[in-house]
Amino acid sequence: PDEQAIANESRVTLMAALDTLSETQRQIVLLRLSGLTGREVAEELGIGYTAMKSAQYRAFIRLRQHLDPEGGIAATGHVPRIPSQPQPRPPRKEPGHDTH
Repeated sequence: PDEQAIANESRVTLMAALDTLSETQRQIVLLRLSGLTGREVAEELGIGYTAMKSAQYRAFIRLRQHLDPEGGIAATGHVPRIPSQPQPRPPRKEPGHDTH
């Protein structure tokens, strides 16, 4: 019951934050969360890739300001990089196997 109440509150908070975005910014965030790459989002929305990146940046800043009004992450202006293409993972080193 407590977990469900917290999840519902989080959902309401997120929806309120998304409501602060322009329609294009909201679409970009939702499409990125669904797994599309930046180029795929731009193509889906019929906008240029640079315009998509700019709108995405502004959307993340606005979301942070709404979700973190105390200024933690929002105050730094730091937006994590979302790669336009999936990045390969480096090979894992297994213990005891030296590659030299």
